[in-house]
Amino acid sequence: MGAVFGIFGNATRDQLEAMGHRLSHRGGVVAIKPVDSAGWLGVVTHEPASRMIVVDGDGIACHASLYDAGDAVTALSAAVEGGGRDVERVDGDFALARMDARANRLTIARDFVGSFPLYCARTASGALAFASEYKALLALAGVGETPDVDALQFLQHGKRLPVGQTLLSGVWEAPPGCVMTLDASGETVEEHRFAPITPTGRVTGVRDACELIRERFEQAAVRRAGGDEPLGLALSGGIDSIAMAFLFRRLWPERRLLTFTAGSHGRDHEIVTARRVAEAVNAEHHEIITPASMLAETMPLLVWHMEDPYSRSETLQLFEIGRAAADAGLRVLHHAQGADGMFAGMPKYGLLALMNKYPFARKSLQEFYTFTQLGLPPRRTLARLGVWAKFRGSVAPVPRVIGGETPAPIEWPSAGAQFMNRVTGGGFQKGVCQDVHKFERPWAAFGVEARTPNHDMDYVRAAFSIDDRLKIRDGQQKWIFRRAMEPCVPEEFRRIPKFPQRMEANLELADALDAMTDKMLSPADVRERGIFAPGSVESLRRSDRSKPYSHEGGMRLWTAIMTELWARAFVDLRGEPPEPLGAHAQEPIHG
Repeated sequence: MGAVFGIFGNATRDQLEAMGHRLSHRGGVVAIKPVDSAGWLGVVTHEPASRMIVVDGDGIACHASLYDAGDAVTALSAAVEGGGRDVERVDGDFALARMDARANRLTIARDFVGSFPLYCARTASGALAFASEYKALLALAGVGETPDVDALQFLQHGKRLPVGQTLLSGVWEAPPGCVMTLDASGETVEEHRFAPITPTGRVTGVRDACELIRERFEQAAVRRAGGDEPLGLALSGGIDSIAMAFLFRRLWPERRLLTFTAGSHGRDHEIVTARRVAEAVNAEHHEIITPASMLAETMPLLVWHMEDPYSRSETLQLFEIGRAAADAGLRVLHHAQGADGMFAGMPKYGLLALMNKYPFARKSLQEFYTFTQLGLPPRRTLARLGVWAKFRGSVAPVPRVIGGETPAPIEWPSAGAQFMNRVTGGGFQKGVCQDVHKFERPWAAFGVEARTPNHDMDYVRAAFSIDDRLKIRDGQQKWIFRRAMEPCVPEEFRRIPKFPQRMEANLELADALDAMTDKMLSPADVRERGIFAPGSVESLRRSDRSKPYSHEGGMRLWTAIMTELWARAFVDLRGEPPEPLGAHAQEPIHG
């Protein structure tokens, strides 16, 4: 695991040490080096020499895992020297910063899906600071002093933020799939955007599609997991991680395979299914029970590590999986995020197929889809009927943030051939960059790196070359992926339907959410904080205490709680580390 940070412009070693201290939980030691008069670079890593070099006024630092090169910093340095297209060709997950003192330029870059984070902000002195987590930026005067009310409003609607935004004004996320060069004033002087995904749907035959999937899936797994000993896998009850478990065992029959699953109790679908899979692949299985009683103690620390909340209950489960993986001695844990977009694996993608099949209902289906993703009330009668039939009035209106703008509705491509591929392919980069946040941050909290074959761009582009009519067939999602896995995954596991990973929406969870709301979001608390409009949070509360919240209704309240915890950690305390910082943090500074 690791981190990258630095200041381009006037800065002191004390400032860099304060930044590094706030990133030390990400694993390894903190190393800092000056780059002549241009500024300072820093990394958190187990191998400083392979993540940062400074020679003759030219320095580069990175957080990277490369799969086609040995020394990461040397390979990335050569790629940056060669230009944006050379960086785009790098096979790996990376975030980097390169300072050129002679030209007085800073170059920053991230891989296509932004597997590793990178944030930027101007300091009070006008320097440009950057770091893998923005809590390090808040160690500097003048950074992130004002919440972004539009971003706060979007969070209540979407449970996550758009790519590039944070909840703090003046703190921005470096774009994924981009190489940017900036001058001393912070102006962009050169920019290279990676080539977008172009869905073709040219592979129409079932046999050809299956062979292509198996070939690229295996190649991606070998590149990303080939050197791991032991192998670690976050194993859910879904076909994607199940397929990875069986593939890992087939590729490496003698290696130790450690699997990790979280659930609300021992009867949880995720727990039961993963247990059966682990037995089938002879894995050392770890079951983590996440009862609602742990919310009050765990959520503040989770928010500190997540920064901008990803407001879904599975983030808490993933946090505990990261803790268990670190306790088992793992530095890398594999997961299956990204496959839903590649192979149409979520229920919402069934709506895309219906939009194309029934043009007369397309606008209504779009409004219903938008409600499920952003909570925007539909206007058309058919869409309103769909919302009533699905939710039966169990979801309260989205709370209003004072001064915040309501998000715009989702934009749609034109109807026609490969409509579902064009929607999912066009949104893949942003969607994965948003979703990887819920894996990367909870595991980085314990110095564990999140990794997946589903970020391999050869595999991703191959998936979008497959006709989207093969992705949902006969009412089954990921139809072609399941067919492709026939030689590897037993039938009993291939037919398992999609169950979202999340905490059970039961009375225990409802009572825990209510208790936290009573403690932190009373009407007086809401007025004093000044984020939510009066009455907005109270409207989320259940009227009947004998019944649980619906899942979506509970997550609306969860998001409001996470918002208040975020404000306490990053507005009131400006990202100060909780004490103790963590059992896996290390403090030495050198370089």
